[in-house]
Amino acid sequence: MLPENGQLNTAFTDTLTVRLSTVQQDSVTTANPLYALAGRYVDPALGTLESRSYLRLASTDSLGYSVFNRFDSLVLYTRINYVYGDTTRAQRFRVHRLTESLTPLRRYQASDQVPYESAPVGTATVRPRFAAPGQLFTDSVKIRLSDDLGKLILSKAGLSETFKQNFPDWFKGLALVPNAGNTALLGFQSNSTPTQTGGLLVSQVQMILYYHREEPGRARENFSFSWFSAYAPPVYEGWSFNNLTTQRPGALATLTPGQKLPASRTNGRTYAQANTGLTTLIEIPYLDQFRRTATGLRTVNRVELVLAPDTAVGTLTAPTSFELIESDGRYQYARTTSNTLQYIVPDGFASTQQVLTPSFGLIDNRFTANLTLYTQSLLRKSKVNNGLLIRLNTAGVPRLALDASKIKLRVYYTEAPR
Repeated sequence: MLPENGQLNTAFTDTLTVRLSTVQQDSVTTANPLYALAGRYVDPALGTLESRSYLRLASTDSLGYSVFNRFDSLVLYTRINYVYGDTTRAQRFRVHRLTESLTPLRRYQASDQVPYESAPVGTATVRPRFAAPGQLFTDSVKIRLSDDLGKLILSKAGLSETFKQNFPDWFKGLALVPNAGNTALLGFQSNSTPTQTGGLLVSQVQMILYYHREEPGRARENFSFSWFSAYAPPVYEGWSFNNLTTQRPGALATLTPGQKLPASRTNGRTYAQANTGLTTLIEIPYLDQFRRTATGLRTVNRVELVLAPDTAVGTLTAPTSFELIESDGRYQYARTTSNTLQYIVPDGFASTQQVLTPSFGLIDNRFTANLTLYTQSLLRKSKVNNGLLIRLNTAGVPRLALDASKIKLRVYYTEAPR
């Protein structure tokens, strides 16, 4: 309905208050990861990040018992598909045997750990090569494992016909552990995108037992164990996870779950880092006051949030996209009644049950997100104003730094005089 004078005033403002804070979420699930992350590096803004990876193995091969079986070697093969940090120096890793089994169906968190033997069963030194633009790292890594372990596996394999089925329980698994002097984090990919060998799908992380038989006409043979083997028993979520630990500098060192750290305490910057629970909270505290004025009532037509990444913080690669998800008031990602993440969706996708992951393209060193539907819902009181959280939806550990002084909320509105 038009006012009595028939006039509607259309206007624009970008001076509405927006607050940025860094928050630490209290739970970060890393079970069943795309990458087995192992390494250590120092971020100039966020401090030290270290990751260890725990893997449970299974086999689909058949190893027939024979008194003529003779051990040759035990080798762990893997492939580097992701790197983050300084790869100009060699990276060193240790492989340890777990002393406790991983628990199938458990949703392991980034803070979880599983004990392993103090002495490694293998070591490796690798120097990842840079991939061509637009391509993944595909360096192969070969780690010779303990002969004693290999001989033990060979002897166990001949004692029972159920060895293959029972192997994941007898052999608890492996831990990939970085050395203290490492300067990069490496990702070893599972068989989420398997390679094909001899008509069979095989994992890109394999432990292979080589042996031969002292019988006429018998060639060298092998028996393989895979992380997420394509023909293993049902692949449970608890068969692998990454344990990530951080040592934050300055005010970030005081940040605990349930607490927010204003940008004013971190040199005007806020941060988000994938798979560590560190993220940025975005709050718009004065929407109600904006809508109701002394002269009339404002109707919001369009709202755009403009965020400015701080590319001067360090030399590590920053993400080029992210997602915005509503906060549940405890700085965890809010979920719908059907347990899907409560994404902020652009115009034309009004259903809150539809899971969308809009990427906000980097243009002129700015991220722009359409908050129209979200803001209108806040004004109608159909949503609670708990703020928004950034989500870096990636298997790696990139981090985003935002300049709080350059944030803008562009509001296009219509004002009807009283």
